[in-house]
Amino acid sequence: MIKKLLYLLALCVSLQLNAENTIAPDPRADYNGFDIAKAGSRYPRVYDLWDLRGMIGFSVVKPPYDWLENAYQAPYFDIRGKLGLPYNFSLEGEAQSLIVSNQIRLGPHYTYQFSGNKFSFDVGCEVAFDFGYMDMEGVGFNNSMAAWQIYPQIKIGYKLNDEIAFTLESSIDLLTTLKMRAGDQHIITNYSYQNEIVNGGTLAGYIEQRFFKDKVLIIGVKSNSVRFYYLTWPAFSTFNRIYNIPELYFGFIL
Repeated sequence: MIKKLLYLLALCVSLQLNAENTIAPDPRADYNGFDIAKAGSRYPRVYDLWDLRGMIGFSVVKPPYDWLENAYQAPYFDIRGKLGLPYNFSLEGEAQSLIVSNQIRLGPHYTYQFSGNKFSFDVGCEVAFDFGYMDMEGVGFNNSMAAWQIYPQIKIGYKLNDEIAFTLESSIDLLTTLKMRAGDQHIITNYSYQNEIVNGGTLAGYIEQRFFKDKVLIIGVKSNSVRFYYLTWPAFSTFNRIYNIPELYFGFIL
């Protein structure tokens, strides 16, 4: 699936670049001095003090077959925001939801731009709270989950032109606390999963492109290599090994 997602991302870039070389200049090109670095959200940049940027999106994730005993794919919704702070710092927050599985994360970032702002580098650390609840009367489900995770991460951005930017993100997944309950029985109450604080890591790539006027479309692929994945907690997986979980992301800045 990862190969298919990467192919789709490469195809989108190829079509855009080909269009720029074969189609007459778009009259919207100078719309309000558009700059993808300022209009986008994934691309790491230095924000003006108290400048706030938000985006909405959704991802399609494919959990491991071993966990669900089937090849399910599930979408979840995502809201993300950034707030500019002094001295090249920013505060980033994100909320993800699959109704029965949710995550809220927040953390500081430091950004440095160079080479005429065509390249940028970002380092940060976000703390996340995961929570989920399933209460299905008549079926026997009365389960819940709560966890704390820490994500040290780095980002590298490249602005191809004023309308297209690429961002590569990598993070380490630290699972510090996990509690899972089925009815009155506590399945897991320790401070990590399978006594492993290092839960795994993630690698993601995003392309941000001007869509219409000052609106931005974001397409990305993400690879999660983890033991515990909060979205699939209802499966109560007991496998003590790292699985690869691919994601396809679509985001919009309105």
